[in-house]
Amino acid sequence: MLSRSLTFIALTLTLTACGKWEPESTSKSPDDGGLTAVIEYKGSAACCSDHSRLSLENGVGGALTDPGIAVEATNARLKAHWAGESELVVEACGATQITANSRMLREPVVNADGSINAVRIEVITASNTQRNGQTYCVEPAES
Repeated sequence: MLSRSLTFIALTLTLTACGKWEPESTSKSPDDGGLTAVIEYKGSAACCSDHSRLSLENGVGGALTDPGIAVEATNARLKAHWAGESELVVEACGATQITANSRMLREPVVNADGSINAVRIEVITASNTQRNGQTYCVEPAES
């Protein structure tokens, strides 16, 4: 009876062990690093899919109202590309599930001209998507 219990516990722990988040890359915004995009990856284990997430963190002069996770994807490795100090393009090539914020607010929330002060986030999943002369999620050419 004890060996069955130990086997059950070991099997349960194996099936529920879904890895841990590991740092993968960082990318500082072009405004002297006011913000940093941090990408973490958690590989698949016995029962889980792989996951990737991107968070925005305040750097020198950064002032997000609520820094934290901006994008999380299943079965994709995220890549961050700053297209300006307030625009972030995130590649999530072939992701099967995505959770994303389309913008993250900065302080002050409203600029002097009345516009919203935020970082705009665009997530791209489709192969060979073009934005402003740049191609994202490039698939290798067939031989």
